[in-house]
Amino acid sequence: MRAHISLIAALFLTTGTAHATDIYSIRCDNQLFTVYGHHGYEFTRGETRCGKLLPERLFRLHRDGTWFFRGHRCKYVRDTYSEAMKENCPEDIEK
Repeated sequence: MRAHISLIAALFLTTGTAHATDIYSIRCDNQLFTVYGHHGYEFTRGETRCGKLLPERLFRLHRDGTWFFRGHRCKYVRDTYSEAMKENCPEDIEK
C-alpha cells in the first residue's frame, strides 16, 4: 500500500513538472529574444526556440523578475509557449 501511494505521488510530480517550462519573448535594447526554461534558461534571438543558443552569461534575471541583457533592461513581449511547442526543431526530430 505504501509503495502504491509513493507511485501515485511520483506520477503527480512528473506530470506537474512537464508543464513547468516557460517560453516567452522579451525585447532588450531593440532586440527580440525568446526565453526558454524555468530553473535553467536558454536564449535564442528572435521568436524561435530553434535558433542558435546565446550564452546565458549575457542575461541576468533580477529578483523582481525583470531580465537584463548586457545591462539593458528587457521588456516582456508575450508568451510564446503554444507557438514554440508546435515548432519542430531539427535537433528535436533527431532525438
